[in-house]
Amino acid sequence: MTAAERRVQFGAHPVAYPLVRGLGLVYPVVRVPRVGVVVSDAAIARQVLSDPVSFTKTGPGSPADLWTPVVGPRVLLNMEGAEHAELRRKLGGLFTARAVFLPCARRWRRLRWLSYHPSCGPAVRLTWSRW
Repeated sequence: MTAAERRVQFGAHPVAYPLVRGLGLVYPVVRVPRVGVVVSDAAIARQVLSDPVSFTKTGPGSPADLWTPVVGPRVLLNMEGAEHAELRRKLGGLFTARAVFLPCARRWRRLRWLSYHPSCGPAVRLTWSRW
């Protein structure tokens, strides 16, 4: 992760980001009661997400305890296995690079306008690339 990416993560999550990074120095995987599993490494996160026996999204003390009252029981956040894979397959077209590009490009044009608008304070340099 670059220094710029770390600044963005810290700016977006000033409490959680340092906590997760600190935990990651001690333990790569930490169970947090009533929240779930905090993972500090991408490769380990993939292992965790691929192991529904050891790391369930729906058991006691899992993220489902937090999310189900908010979004209901039948969403990707609370699904595992074949049911999760089936819903991902059905929704997959909504998240292709082509489907996401246009809304992102529209927001990008708006952000670029704001970054140079005098009412927004000092100019901010924004960069963006197409995957």
